[in-house]
Amino acid sequence: MEKRSKAVGVRYYAVFGKITGKNKESIEISNEATLNELLESLVNKYGEEFGDKLFGENNGEVRNTVNIFLNSERANEDLNKGGCRTTAGMIPSPYTKLL
Repeated sequence: MEKRSKAVGVRYYAVFGKITGKNKESIEISNEATLNELLESLVNKYGEEFGDKLFGENNGEVRNTVNIFLNSERANEDLNKGGCRTTAGMIPSPYTKLL
């Protein structure tokens, strides 16, 4: 059976916008993808600097200075959460505006 995928809108703020060179893009992910899998794919796409600003040396945990929003709800604590329905965003603190 073929895996189905969907497009998820990702928004980048502050340093993440500088690293990616854009403020938003559409990423194709599998329907079953978790937020963590989306973040890992972004690190693979944008490299070490992106990963360092996102995770640092926190063993896969998002830095406490970065806010991750999934479908307009803060999602830092549950990176294995599925359901990337529409948007995800990375906002370095103190930029805590919801998407």
